[in-house]
This record gives sequence, structure tokens and C-alpha cells, in this order.
Amino acid sequence: MVYTFRSTAVVDGEVSGRTYDCSILEPENFDRRKIDFANFVETMVPGIGRIGDACESGFRVSTEYLPRRVRFDDEIPAKDFHYIAGLDFVSAQARAVIEKFEPGLHQFEPVEYVRSDGAHVENRFVMFICQRLDSVDRAHTNMILYNSLNWITVEHAMRRYPDIVPPGADANSTPKKVFSLGQIGDAHMWRDIHIADQQYMSSTLVEAIESAGLTGLARLPEDSVA
Repeated sequence: MVYTFRSTAVVDGEVSGRTYDCSILEPENFDRRKIDFANFVETMVPGIGRIGDACESGFRVSTEYLPRRVRFDDEIPAKDFHYIAGLDFVSAQARAVIEKFEPGLHQFEPVEYVRSDGAHVENRFVMFICQRLDSVDRAHTNMILYNSLNWITVEHAMRRYPDIVPPGADANSTPKKVFSLGQIGDAHMWRDIHIADQQYMSSTLVEAIESAGLTGLARLPEDSVA
């Protein structure tokens, strides 16, 4: 099975929806769009797929403009997977579980959580997925891959790019992406080269995170085939 996931930003799930009392202190006026690629040349390979912002690209990023200190004034400890300003922050325990399956592959950069008065709370990591896969099964997906960049609905293609719509395509069908376990292979955490803003985990890694009692991982199952 395949899961799309995100670290949670809320304290108590859907009970109240209250978010943690926290913010990024350093760099000041942080904007994740200013994060750069560690090696921009990697993004210029023909057929590389959709790239987008460096922090969501699946490539390693430069450490020059990454969060270094987070103000954390909440009385409730942050969950092991914690979402701030569009980035995933993880505990040392969460990093250890991920590294057990994919050692040295993904990027974890140290971040200090502190109170407003400067008192130390804990050391954590900002996490970037550094694995890109073409993981969508062509035979079972009823969407259209536009210009080898991104998946679009048949209805969208008929309106904007009718020349690429295959005969018999149904604009009224519910859009469905199906992932290929064969294309994913033994990968456990990745971004798809044709899907923006989403990140994925294997069921094996999700089960290991749950078995370890780690908190804060919001995930949804995706359709998949062998």
C-alpha cells in the first residue's frame, strides 16, 4: 500500500484544531520559497519531470537559508512529526526510524526549539525528502500526463489540450491516480516526479512509525497495484 502524508500542525487532531504556539525565529521573516537547491544542475537533466520549489522537489537543498531556531511556547510538547511554515520538522526518534529503512538518503538538518526567553526546549530536525520516482501506474490511472510534466484530468485536457486526449476518454469519470508497487520497488519515502506538493510513504514505513509509537503523522491511503 502507498500513503500520502504530512506532519500535523495541530495540537489535538480534529478535536479543536488548535495549532501549536510556535514560529520560525531564524532566519527572520522566513519564506520557504527562498530555500535553494544544493545542486541546481541536478534539476536540468532531460525528462526529469516537474520540479517546483526546492523544498518540495525531492532534491537536496542548500543549508544556507534553512530554519535554525524555532520559537516554541506551547505547554504541550510537539509531536514527532510537526509541520511549521510549510516544512516538516521531526524528532530524533522519527529520524531514526526513517534512517533505518533508507539510511543517508534523506536530508535532516538540525533545528533548536526555544522559548521566547531563549530557554532550550529540544533539538529537532527539518526534513527534506531526497528521492524522486515515477510511481504512478499508467494502465490503471484514468488521468493524462501532460507534456511529461504533470497529471491532469481528462476534463481539463479536453478544455485546454484536446489534441492529447486519447480516443474513448471519459471527461465525466472521477479522476483516479493509481500507484505502481513495481515502479516504487523498495523505496519507502519519496516524491513523484509528476505530482506537485505531495509526498509519499510505503506501508512498511508507516507501520514502523506506528509500532514505534511516534505521533503527528497524518496519512491517507492511495490506490495501488502490484
